[in-house]
Amino acid sequence: MNKQRLLSGHETELQTREEIRKIGEDRVMYKSGLVRILPDGWLYPAIATRYLDRLYNMELRPDDVLIITFPKSGTTWMQEILWVMLRNPDLDPNNEEMKEKLWVRSLDVSFDMFFDNYELAKTNMKSIAEKFSRVCPGKKEEDGMVIQIAESQPSPRVMKSHYHLELHNKDLLKKCKVVYVARNPKDIMVSFCHYLRVTRTANYQGSLEKFAREMMKGNSK
Repeated sequence: MNKQRLLSGHETELQTREEIRKIGEDRVMYKSGLVRILPDGWLYPAIATRYLDRLYNMELRPDDVLIITFPKSGTTWMQEILWVMLRNPDLDPNNEEMKEKLWVRSLDVSFDMFFDNYELAKTNMKSIAEKFSRVCPGKKEEDGMVIQIAESQPSPRVMKSHYHLELHNKDLLKKCKVVYVARNPKDIMVSFCHYLRVTRTANYQGSLEKFAREMMKGNSK
């Protein structure tokens, strides 16, 4: 079935092979293809539909901090700053949590969808999978490893998400603290374009001008 209604009220529409070809196959590295979230037209890996309802129902705590950003907006800096403020304010070099990579101790609750990417699955899967097997014994990977690890983490949790605010629980702003990071869209375009050129998460070889045009059409993911 190509369409699905989400708990957020949005509808999903699986992209056809022809639609993906128009976007540019050199930018599509997801095994299950792409899906648009309607009516706004946001573009995500199709596997996101497996996790969005679970994330919508995720129990939030009053001392949670959720950082919501568009990719390449400075999210990593903000994650580290907030995590240190809340989890290691004395900058203790012996803090055991500091031994973990940032994406393991400050989880991206939208990251489960990116494991469908051929290259990201290779680079980040191992550390996430190791923690999942340790803190979530008996649970299923297909239910979202990152979301389930986040559910098991002690407070205060510092998390991030690249999903749009409207795809999260409608009471998100009442239930926890939300930090939104905004960056000049032109800077995002340049940073995102170079990121997709130099990393192996995509195989983008086009011009910055073409990338900017597609991004303005809503064809970024």
